[in-house]
Amino acid sequence: MAQAQTLIAEKTLVRGRIEGAEDLLVEGQVLGGPVSLSGSTLTIAEKATVAADVTAQVMLIDGIFVGKAVAEDAIELRPTARVLGDLHAPHISIQDGALIRGLVDTGLDVELPAPAQTRPAARPASHTEPRRNETRPAIPPRTLHTPARPQTAAPKMTSFESAAPSKPAEPANEQPEPD
Repeated sequence: MAQAQTLIAEKTLVRGRIEGAEDLLVEGQVLGGPVSLSGSTLTIAEKATVAADVTAQVMLIDGIFVGKAVAEDAIELRPTARVLGDLHAPHISIQDGALIRGLVDTGLDVELPAPAQTRPAARPASHTEPRRNETRPAIPPRTLHTPARPQTAAPKMTSFESAAPSKPAEPANEQPEPD
């Protein structure tokens, strides 16, 4: 017998805690959380948004997920998935086209060899961080160096009079010709 599935429809908004033991298909929005599905699958449809911390057996993400996800078995990000948050599961697959910003943790419990040091070790953090009630001096803002513009020769003026516009010449005293 197949496990029952609960649907949060496209035009439905759920705020707050969700708990259950059935598969959950979200086509609408789930905000706030947490969402806890014991032994079940959470599916986030392409036009859906889930902004909550989630615990489930399996997560299938086609839409938008914001939060921390912990799956007992697997998390699958499909091509239209958009994730902002941390993913924790033994198996995580990210299909081509899916976008994620956050931590992807598959629970690697193996000791990795220390990387070879190519530069001197940094001072301990206690020397670089300010003590309590101590502030660091302000760092002056960087100034950008802009190259000087080439100077163009400006016409020389000897006084303000030479810069003033000249008066138009007055018409000569001409007599109108008789008709």
